[in-house]
Amino acid sequence: MRKLSEQEITSIHVRLKSLHIRYTEVYEEIFDHYYSTLENVSQQDSPAFFTNLNETFTSSVVKKMNKELEKNVSKQVTKLQLEIFKPWKQGLLSSLWLFLTVIISIFIAYFLGENSLRIWVGVITIITLVILLTKDRALFRFNLPLKDKNTVRAANQIVLSRLGFVVGTGIYSLLNLQYFKFERMEHYSEFYSIGYLFYFLMVIYAFSLIRIVISRELVSGIKTYSS
Repeated sequence: MRKLSEQEITSIHVRLKSLHIRYTEVYEEIFDHYYSTLENVSQQDSPAFFTNLNETFTSSVVKKMNKELEKNVSKQVTKLQLEIFKPWKQGLLSSLWLFLTVIISIFIAYFLGENSLRIWVGVITIITLVILLTKDRALFRFNLPLKDKNTVRAANQIVLSRLGFVVGTGIYSLLNLQYFKFERMEHYSEFYSIGYLFYFLMVIYAFSLIRIVISRELVSGIKTYSS
């Protein structure tokens, strides 16, 4: 076993950059595969093994790895989102935050009306978005139509894509504050109207994502390539 030269390491990075890999996990897995293979052969044999690796990790293989990772991490995100309905699987702090969020939502809905509840959805959405983009700053550039992009963590990208479901409603509500007015609920039965139920579900949905962003680390070490 030997230590790779700077030139060899640079060559690996150049090769991987040319494959336009989407996710950091896939990039790191392929890099480790290159490194571990080359460090076990002599420097003289390195070019031949490097060529073989290039033929193994083609663009089509990388795309397959990206899709496999997306599928696996998406399942994890869904599982964590559904845990919001299982308090016994959450930490005490997370359960308290959920309870507080629900209480605030009920208070807003009853005393301030549906428009206020919609704005509350917007606030939660924007907070989640800011935290997510702060944790992984490459996400913003990654989602722009640019040729030169850095890789991002699959979990962060999937959470961002799911957050997009409520971002539109949240931003729309905040941009229309000039039309805002308080509408106190006249009767408890209004809680069961489609509008209120929809926004309550959006609050819970957004909270399930912010919970993942703040307090959970998804398993990223998923093997997506089998030799």
